[in-house]
Amino acid sequence: MSAPLTQNMVNSEKRKLYLFQVVLQLAMGLSYLFACTNFLANSPLTIVGYNFAFGVFFTGCYWFRKNNLDRTILIAGIGFQLFIFGHAYYLLPGKQIEAGLGILTSMLPIFLSGLGLWYFFTSNLILYHIVLYSVDYEQFFFGQYIFYIVIFILIRAVVKENVKYERELIVQRDKIRRDAKKLKAADELKNRFFANISHELRTPLTLLVAPIQNLLGSTNLSEKQQT
Repeated sequence: MSAPLTQNMVNSEKRKLYLFQVVLQLAMGLSYLFACTNFLANSPLTIVGYNFAFGVFFTGCYWFRKNNLDRTILIAGIGFQLFIFGHAYYLLPGKQIEAGLGILTSMLPIFLSGLGLWYFFTSNLILYHIVLYSVDYEQFFFGQYIFYIVIFILIRAVVKENVKYERELIVQRDKIRRDAKKLKAADELKNRFFANISHELRTPLTLLVAPIQNLLGSTNLSEKQQT
């Protein structure tokens, strides 16, 4: 595996981990908020427990996110599907499906690619239509889901361009590093060359200077020889 590709994968993992942490924190807060709100509103304990249980689930995903990021994303994604689907179909019919599965669908390209991406996209579409079948707002919800699919396409295009751009930056950075090493080596070669030339000139000149000085100090030289 080439160095640019490896570095690009590292950058992608860091970006996914950061955004995944943000999403999990929002999901945790949402779950606990729903649990508290329903408890204060004297809602059935089933609803309170449902929200609290998913708050604990998302908290667990948050703490295990570094061990295996891709697996944690997959598990947390399925959990979020169940969380939103349960609210939309059983607890609060038709009230959260457009925000829940729609946002999840539009954000998928940030975290997933390949089969995982299309699994969630297809399963979200199926869950969405199951909920649509049970409510009377089909046209309204369908329009919103089309909107989220458009956002999904845009985010996927942006992510692909960003990955391509990062890869090009890494290639350029590595090229600059290689060029810098070559320039440094050439500079060292130049310095050694001039040092050797200087040494080769100093040695014979030193051998010549001493006899010449002795001759100049002699009194047996004619004026012409002195000159």
